[in-house]
Amino acid sequence: MAIDNIPDEFMKFTEFFHQDFDKFFPDGEGFIEDALANTPPNDRIVIKNYLEELLSNKYDEQERRLIWRSTRAHISPFRGNEGSCTEFFKYLLPLFVEDK
Repeated sequence: MAIDNIPDEFMKFTEFFHQDFDKFFPDGEGFIEDALANTPPNDRIVIKNYLEELLSNKYDEQERRLIWRSTRAHISPFRGNEGSCTEFFKYLLPLFVEDK
């Protein structure tokens, strides 16, 4: 099952998605920039590859949500039927370029 194969690098990245992030960052973009700045280049490559896999036709929205809920994140880009894990992963993917 997909939740058994979540890369450690992705799990570590999701630790930045803490419930109190808004105390330090007024918007989500600054928070994500900080998370990226604290992610080593080699980890970014693994995460980028994993996001590409998650966005492939192998997974649907419900499976992506299950995977996200299986990480160390305390917050989600979705709630009930609102929001989209797929759109969130699409937003993240281009941020993981190798030259950062």
